[in-house]
Amino acid sequence: MKLPSINRDTIGEDLSAGLVLGIQSVPDGMAAGLLALVNPIYGLYAYMTGVFSGAFFTSSAFMSIQATSAMALIVASVPQVTQSTSPNSSLFALAILTGVLMLTAGFLKLGTLVRFVPNSVMTGFVNAVAVLIVLGQLDDFTGYSTTGPNRVVRTIDLLLNLGQV
Repeated sequence: MKLPSINRDTIGEDLSAGLVLGIQSVPDGMAAGLLALVNPIYGLYAYMTGVFSGAFFTSSAFMSIQATSAMALIVASVPQVTQSTSPNSSLFALAILTGVLMLTAGFLKLGTLVRFVPNSVMTGFVNAVAVLIVLGQLDDFTGYSTTGPNRVVRTIDLLLNLGQV
């Protein structure tokens, strides 16, 4: 682990950038917690953990390590987290297992395989995340409580009952 050197000429800019990122991460972290259907404070914890570990273990100043909306959506789809009698312990176990898997993938240099994923697949993935986020917020936006096993079925339920909105 190589600690970054501190440059006295840029310390003001670095502190300013850190302050802006810290302020920006509060609503972002809370939103990630809400998307994951857990207490928003856990989203803040995820952001803080990523930022501190990234500061010590990354080799690039341009890499941002934080909770993402894609990961929050994946957590929200795990029934052991959302429907468990002890969701906190299930969420903790999921976080530890995810970390172990990511460390293993990092040690095996599996990140180099990402270059074989076409841009169209990455674009589709990012757009699908955006669509799922929008569909997941329709209940709160319209005030109508939908029913259904997934976001698509709940959106269809909302469209069929637009008169009740």
